[in-house]
Order: sequence, then C-alpha cells, then structure tokens
Amino acid sequence: MNLRKKIILGLLVIIVFQDAIAKGKQIDMDSTSVKFEWNFYSSPFTKSGMTPEENNQIDEMAEFISKFPNDTFLVVGHTDSRGSDEYNFKLSTIKANLIRTLLIERGIDPRRIIAFGCGEKELKIPNAETELEHEQNRRVTLEFYIPQEVKKIKKKRKTR
Repeated sequence: MNLRKKIILGLLVIIVFQDAIAKGKQIDMDSTSVKFEWNFYSSPFTKSGMTPEENNQIDEMAEFISKFPNDTFLVVGHTDSRGSDEYNFKLSTIKANLIRTLLIERGIDPRRIIAFGCGEKELKIPNAETELEHEQNRRVTLEFYIPQEVKKIKKKRKTR
C-alpha cells in the first residue's frame, strides 16, 4: 500500500473514532469495525474490462486484507437509483462477486470474504441529479470486522 493510501486510511480511522466520540459513544477497540471504500466508476465490471488502475486498486485491497489474517471482510456492491430495484440488486451483486473473485485470485482465503449487493439502498447522494453524483453512488465498499463481529455481518446481510 502506498504512502498516500496509508495516510488516507489512517485519517479515515481517526474520523470514524472522532465521530463516535462526538456522539458520546464509547470506543471498544476489540469490537470495532471500519468501512473502507474503493470506487470503480467506468468499468463494465468484467475482468477484461477493468483498467490497469482498477487492477492496481484490487492489488492494494488484497495487500491490505492480507495484513489482517484473522479478520473477515465484507465486499458490498452499490448502484445508483436509476433502474429497477431488481436490476440494481442484481448489478450490485455482480459487482461485489467480481471483486470477491479477484481478491481470491490474489490469494485471499475465500472464507474471509463475504460479498453481496445492496442495490440502491445505501446511496451516498440520495437525490443525485448529475452524472458525477450518480457515479458516486455506484461503488463497491470493503468493510472489515474482527472475528467477534462476524455475526453482525450475517445480520447485516439479511437486512439489505
């Protein structure tokens, strides 16, 4: 992982903790889960359609995951709000499964990667109007959990 990504990652963790503290929450470092996000905007979501930059991002993601051998990761596909709920759910599932497959091909244990799609249920920009705003809604998120938090993943998976 390059220095820029490490800095961004560190800042993201700080922001998550500062937000929790500001809301008066106690932070238990042994039960913390953190969401990291990688965005793929232009890819048709096939292996052959991925750009070198996107492949590099998958490499970085695999490298990051390998540094946490006891944790479970959740890969979640998201779409924008255009299209039917059924179509968006299927598309988001395809995106998540592709990223999971690519991570497994890079040596990540498949038992540690759970993938699913949530369609348009978690829009970053709920009332997106411009193409740039829609692009921000089309993404794949990577969340990681310590072993004790895996039950939350399963519960979360059922509610999406």
